[in-house]
Amino acid sequence: MRNRVFVDSNIWLYLFLQDDDEKYKNAEQYFVNNNLNTIFITSYQVINEVSNVLLKKKFTEAETRKSIDCLLKVCALQKFAKEILLTASHVRVKIFVFILG
Repeated sequence: MRNRVFVDSNIWLYLFLQDDDEKYKNAEQYFVNNNLNTIFITSYQVINEVSNVLLKKKFTEAETRKSIDCLLKVCALQKFAKEILLTASHVRVKIFVFILG
């Protein structure tokens, strides 16, 4: 079975901006090392955040669109639903109870 991993906006920004060489290499290597056994997931919110930052960093609209297209080729898009939000709430409660003992 393949792992399902959510990829947040920071990881994409490390890849697209390449501001920090070490973070860029780590992010790139993660995708290379895990592409066969992992289904990468992202969300509409991540796409919006990445687009916004890229445009603020002076990416053109075409460059931003190309980056988002790359993101969508690698990731499945998670659509949020009531069940997902309620499950997340239950997980947070379990973690809270576990931490407090």
